[in-house]
Amino acid sequence: MNSKVEKRHKLFAQEYVIDFNGRRAAIAAGYGETRAEVTASELLKVPRVALIDNLQSQRASKLELKGEQVVEELRNIAFSNMLDYMTPHKDGELRLDFSKVTHEQAAAIQEVRQDSRNDSEGKEIIRTTFKLVDKLKALELIGKYLALYPEHGQGESKKTTVVQIMTNVQLGPP
Repeated sequence: MNSKVEKRHKLFAQEYVIDFNGRRAAIAAGYGETRAEVTASELLKVPRVALIDNLQSQRASKLELKGEQVVEELRNIAFSNMLDYMTPHKDGELRLDFSKVTHEQAAAIQEVRQDSRNDSEGKEIIRTTFKLVDKLKALELIGKYLALYPEHGQGESKKTTVVQIMTNVQLGPP
């Protein structure tokens, strides 16, 4: 393979690991815009562009990232529970209580916001909004990591259903 093609492949790989946008990387490497998506798809299959794996490893090493850390963070999000952030009171109401929230539990918090207004009698009313990060997305990613979902392809166009997923998960001892 000639030097010009190898340089383009290397440039594509370097650009691709920035944001994993194949189209943008192909254009940045000098390929035409009209076929950029197709070109990117083809380049990702070329063994010489396996340089991407090396660049990703280098980046992860430089950032001191490990796959286990990512999975652990997803686990913190996926198995978070609103009750971990609330305390029941004598009147039966649940109130936000962050006094015992761990670092791991805090990873699942998306938003805490307080809004205040005055009612018709001038009394201040404070409303707190509390949201956790999308648990379903975290569970989906963990499911993919654990290979719980059946492989797609082979002409299947239908989406995986919860029933299909659950039949692939062994729930307890046989």
